[in-house]
Amino acid sequence: TALAFGSSIVFSRLGLKEFNVLFFLTLRIAIAICCYLIFLLLLKKRLPSSRKTWIDLLIVGLTSTAAPMLFFHYGILYISSTIFAIFIATIPLVTAFAAHFFIPAEKINKYKVLGLLVSTVGVFFLIFSGQNGINKEALDLRGPFLVILGVLFGALGIVYAKLKLYNEDPFI
Repeated sequence: TALAFGSSIVFSRLGLKEFNVLFFLTLRIAIAICCYLIFLLLLKKRLPSSRKTWIDLLIVGLTSTAAPMLFFHYGILYISSTIFAIFIATIPLVTAFAAHFFIPAEKINKYKVLGLLVSTVGVFFLIFSGQNGINKEALDLRGPFLVILGVLFGALGIVYAKLKLYNEDPFI
């Protein structure tokens, strides 16, 4: 996952030099759909038949994948890959806080606090270490704003999935 996700930033930046955001995302999603369908057939998985499940899947797809990808790809046009990665590192933090408030069984306990603390220290270290790629004179606020929107949508989509799709096969 780390290799795929980490290289995604590099490939996205390269792809966005050649294509506009919407075409590039359409291409990425088309490739992902083809791969997904192949695995679906190989693993002989069945798609859900319930209309309610399809509506929940649509909401999760829009909030945890489509919106974040759109915001991230527009955002990366205005910030360095390093800053982008720092913002992406906040997804577990934002998700844990959202889950605390929306999922009764996901209250923050001392172990989660420790994990969140370690993650937060790491993010702050990257931000304030001076090795983060921030050029204060050239900082375009559109980038951070768009990426933060993507993080928020992604976290809320994950929480929604946990609330509504807990009985579904994770592969679906």
